Amino acid sequence: MGGRPDLVIRSYRTNDAKALGVIFHRAVHEGAAARYSPKERRAWSPSVPDTASWRARLAEAETVVAETPEGPVGFM
Repeated sequence: MGGRPDLVIRSYRTNDAKALGVIFHRAVHEGAAARYSPKERRAWSPSVPDTASWRARLAEAETVVAETPEGPVGFM
């Protein structure tokens, strides 16, 4: 079996906001491409979210982050 990177699930930290904004935007435009039109995806996420507003949004929720040694790879 192939080795899996060291994956840690942890609580959100405010310095995660920028990376998680990029992950969100890529998920909308790459991960959802088979189910949503380009127009729908642009409406959903026209650009990578502004770090300050995204930081505030994530802090309001109970957010967990999946992280490898290279940094965050997912969140919910």
